[in-house]
Amino acid sequence: AVQSSGDFWTQMRNIKRMVEEERPAVVNMSFGWEVKTFRAANEASADRHLKAMRDYGAVVIASAGNESKDVDGRKCVFDHCYEDRLVIPCESRYAICVGGTNADNAWLHDGSNHGTAGGSRSVQIYAPFCVFTLVNPASDTIDATKWTCGTSFSAPFVAGAAALVKAADPSLGPTEIWDILRETANVGGLHFDHYIPTGVVAHSMHPGWARTQGVRTSLPRFDRVMRPLLRTPQQGADTIVWLAAATEPGQSTGAFWFDRRPVPTHLVSSTRETASDRENLWERLALLTESDINLTADLTG
Repeated sequence: AVQSSGDFWTQMRNIKRMVEEERPAVVNMSFGWEVKTFRAANEASADRHLKAMRDYGAVVIASAGNESKDVDGRKCVFDHCYEDRLVIPCESRYAICVGGTNADNAWLHDGSNHGTAGGSRSVQIYAPFCVFTLVNPASDTIDATKWTCGTSFSAPFVAGAAALVKAADPSLGPTEIWDILRETANVGGLHFDHYIPTGVVAHSMHPGWARTQGVRTSLPRFDRVMRPLLRTPQQGADTIVWLAAATEPGQSTGAFWFDRRPVPTHLVSSTRETASDRENLWERLALLTESDINLTADLTG
């Protein structure tokens, strides 16, 4: 453990110094910083610090944050989209970023940040968001507990699993440990994974505004004004054809795609549905179709 005061970069330098001197197998970082300016420079600096830790042999675990946001959230102006926030160390390619799940199922917890882009610069794995902690850890006589929540508790779950893997085989390096964690983790979390049989995924997409026959005849004024910015029908069809043919979309489910990338489905976090909303919708659909669906059944077989 490193107790450090000061700004984010002071903490990063202190942790890197500790890793260089002590050579721990696992480093847990239950903190983060949302970068608002000089994104490229800050991202490159975080990568340098975290790569150094990994090169010293440490698996670096980071918490995703507790704002109920998509760390890969993107803003779009017409057909131009860009990621509008950067959270470090979570989004460094040299850290394993951990989000939070509910205590009793594999659904994303409403309070946890999450990722939709996939890859090494997103939220990569999930663990329990809420745990029991001691009311007063410093007391030798009082053992009362309380329910405490946050990805600051999710990340140590994964860090502990990484430490157990390392203890079982000390010859394993950071990349090999992460491969084992990823390959042995239960599938679940973000969208409808809990209800989708293995091998079957469901996605939606937006083609962007394309100059199709329907646009030309139904919205002639819009067509005249926006013609220089409109896509061709072939460009509009690109993502849906790619979704059907590529392997990457098969690694997740329930995403909303634009230009071959997942994009946010909500303009503001307050419109995001809860796990209860999703279960209520599923039960309603089952009732309307007169189906007897057990939400806890194993749908894989």
